[in-house]
Amino acid sequence: MKLRLLPPLVAAVLFLPALRAQDDNVRIYGQARDQATDRLLHDYVVIATDTADTTERWSATVDLKGKYELKLPYDRVYRVEMSAPERWSKHVLVDVHDVDPGMRRTGFSLFIELSLIAPYDIGDPALLHKPMGIARYSPRKKNMVWDEAYTKRIKEQWDAEGRRKEAQRRSSDKKP
Repeated sequence: MKLRLLPPLVAAVLFLPALRAQDDNVRIYGQARDQATDRLLHDYVVIATDTADTTERWSATVDLKGKYELKLPYDRVYRVEMSAPERWSKHVLVDVHDVDPGMRRTGFSLFIELSLIAPYDIGDPALLHKPMGIARYSPRKKNMVWDEAYTKRIKEQWDAEGRRKEAQRRSSDKKP
């Protein structure tokens, strides 16, 4: 089989749309796991919603390896939600305003992985509506930065909910 190379100008013109697409979109990709088993899920849906205009939505197709990818316009805040059958949905907020033009030209990506859990009688239903994390682009760091204080607080709330659920389970196990 003979390999045919394209002249440099033709090759550059063919790849211009791909290079331009990186300029216009942030790539958000990742996977979801089952919290109980830590196995990758493949039966989940990812939807990104522009928080300023909730009619603007993007969805991702999950591949057989359980991975997804979204390409979203810059200069917006997104609610990125993962949901799966017989599991609670979880979401994060991602702010991609003010991403450095140099970063846009070379392409900018963010990996997001969430663990989804089977529903149960939750003590604090409002917890289901809170984001699991908040990420913002930092011009100073030229990268996405997760709000670690917020993440710590929400994790503590979920941990307390887990302890409550476990205590409730132990209590019901003791009843005749």
